[in-house]
Amino acid sequence: MGAARERVFLGAEQSAGAKRSDRFHKALAAEETITGLITAMALVYPDKKLASVKPSSIVKRMKEKQFAAKVDRDIIRECEQIGISLPEFSELCLKAMQGISAEMGLCAAWIKFFRMDATMPGLWGRNLSGS
Repeated sequence: MGAARERVFLGAEQSAGAKRSDRFHKALAAEETITGLITAMALVYPDKKLASVKPSSIVKRMKEKQFAAKVDRDIIRECEQIGISLPEFSELCLKAMQGISAEMGLCAAWIKFFRMDATMPGLWGRNLSGS
């Protein structure tokens, strides 16, 4: 089954109230969910870079229900059902995201570009800085 089909399957499974039964689906759901938490963490740092996020901070933020409140922490904790501790899973996912941070727009080059571009007319002729 392709990645797109897996996501559709997971979404239908979850909305129907079904439980994920195999390791793959639990891992995929936990990984997909933790990316939202990690991205939110990067965006609250002044430099907005994934490089600034630490695995221990992810574990700490998991306990803060008000931070990224819509992120379902129970789904992230499913990593423990497949034998990966939360600290280990956090580090694994963070490293994977850091490896593609340029593509995600959460690296120094992208942040520099957007800060510079914010004072120039935007793609649709708007000034993005609001002035």
